[in-house]
Amino acid sequence: MLQGVAHINPMPESITTGQRQNDLLDDIQQYVRDLPGIVRECWRGLPDKWLFGSLAVAWSLVFLFFGSPSLGYRDLRSPSLFYWMYYAYTNPGSEDTHGLLIPFVVLGLLLWKRSELLQCPKAVWWPGLMGLAVAGGIHLLGYMMQQQRVSIIGLFLGYYSLLALVWGRAFAARCFFPFILFAFCLPVGLMVDTVTFPLRQASTDIAVGVARTFFGVEVIQDGIRILDPNGTYRYEVAAACSGLRSLIAMAALTTIYGFVVFKTPWKQWLFVFISIPFALAGNVMRLLSIILAAESMGPNAGHFVHEWFGFLTFALTLAAVLWLGRRLEDKEPARPVELAEMKEAHHAG
Repeated sequence: MLQGVAHINPMPESITTGQRQNDLLDDIQQYVRDLPGIVRECWRGLPDKWLFGSLAVAWSLVFLFFGSPSLGYRDLRSPSLFYWMYYAYTNPGSEDTHGLLIPFVVLGLLLWKRSELLQCPKAVWWPGLMGLAVAGGIHLLGYMMQQQRVSIIGLFLGYYSLLALVWGRAFAARCFFPFILFAFCLPVGLMVDTVTFPLRQASTDIAVGVARTFFGVEVIQDGIRILDPNGTYRYEVAAACSGLRSLIAMAALTTIYGFVVFKTPWKQWLFVFISIPFALAGNVMRLLSIILAAESMGPNAGHFVHEWFGFLTFALTLAAVLWLGRRLEDKEPARPVELAEMKEAHHAG
């Protein structure tokens, strides 16, 4: 009696990009449908969950009642670091609203990796206490300096150390991604000018250089200001136009893409850092489009591009990142599990 697959194509040396992307989409759809059962599976299969939960609650209480020393501000009269973070994320004009979503993204990705996490060996790892002590020291330093961002680092390092303490080094290593995504929970806040100025300056320099060299548009650059010699238009690359939001969104997406799709470490880390040049290129494209539109059709056209073209440039840069991912995927060898399944199906046929 025939078992498995009746007709087997020759076993490929690599899994094609189309197969990988289709499989990934199918996995996501199945994942959403099975989410309630997945949660029950993880709850039953994870040992010492009450121990970890108790320690995590105790650690959280420290930051709830002794998390933020800045009680003199009218809107921040709370000792809770969590309240400070929420205020930073929801403050009007904030560049950090994504911070509200990151915990849910991390939790979803941990559930995505449930098989790997549930199957890995687990045991108490006492050196995790050292990590917890370091996290406490970081928070104490941030508390004394009244630097809540430093305390946020201590908060998440403490959670990670508790993972290592309760379930072991191997478990914590497998949780490094997606735990690294908590870096996006650090609010930029009042540092936005300091953080964005290099981005604004670099984007302006490159956009003006391209406009002059390749399009013959003799615009005048004064720092981060772009002026028409005839006084027709004048633009200043403000903090909101620095591309910071695009950079943060791109960095989060490329980090998730890299760690979910690739198995090779250097490819994973390449996609962590590749967001910087791609986000910069997208912002340069946007500024260049504004200059060319204003030069050819007037200031109103430049303003229209300024208001609406950002979505298009982000989509184009994201498409470029995915294109690069496809090129790297083409060289990604079939995983041993996939090869074994193909061989088993071939012998069964």
